Amino acid sequence: MSESILEGGCLCGAVRYRASREVSAPTLCHCATCRRASGAPVVAWITVPDQSFVFTRGKAVEFHSSDAVTRTFCGACGTPLTYRHAKTPSEIDVTVASADDPGLYAPRDHIWTSQGIGWMQGDDGRPRHRETRERSHGAAIQMFGERVVGRAYTVRRAAYAVIWSDEGSVATVKTRRGHFLPGGGIERGESDESGLVREVREECAREIALARCIGEAVQWFRASRGFFEGHHVFFAGSFASEPSGRGEHELVWLEPARAADLLFHASHAWAIGLPRA
Repeated sequence: MSESILEGGCLCGAVRYRASREVSAPTLCHCATCRRASGAPVVAWITVPDQSFVFTRGKAVEFHSSDAVTRTFCGACGTPLTYRHAKTPSEIDVTVASADDPGLYAPRDHIWTSQGIGWMQGDDGRPRHRETRERSHGAAIQMFGERVVGRAYTVRRAAYAVIWSDEGSVATVKTRRGHFLPGGGIERGESDESGLVREVREECAREIALARCIGEAVQWFRASRGFFEGHHVFFAGSFASEPSGRGEHELVWLEPARAADLLFHASHAWAIGLPRA
């Protein structure tokens, strides 16, 4: 969330808007309703407090795309402008592309990918939710680390497993850089689950059974190769086999408090504190 002034308007200039205070939750929506309302394969939105949003020129036309949703657009040129949902009356979503400077509001993830068009399903490194963030994982995405202004960041998606022993220890892998949860980077064409299974097989020489996704986080960090923005998705899991050989890294079981101290990423320490059920 950041302090900002958001200004924008429609294509023909008949309708203008302004929003102050917080802007948050920039996202790319793939839902069928947004696609039809905009005539685009995906729509970028940003959320602002309802009380801070005002139309400064002209009057937008309202359209109820469902009983709970009100959308606005310019009646002259048709530019989609806002979205309101009855369940969140204190918020209003604004189309990023209608902003005067849309480059300031880079989407952080994708939502409603379950309704997306097939040829729009490529991996750009951003987290992808089949529905909303909350309905996909039960909580908003957490942020860890500090993004250094002026630095170029490489976006990398990765999946990790939180695995507990019967004695209450958590599985970690020990590398030259430190301890991490089992898992790693997702390669092009892989799902989060298939990439995680491959990573655990390579690191620990074991098969893994995945239960469910328990959370997501963004981790900003610096490594020897530059600055990275890690989009980390965490799954509850268990080992489904004994080691088939020697993995790339050492598997180390740690008590939760010790693991929280040693894990390289703060997001990993956060993940082991998530509910296990």
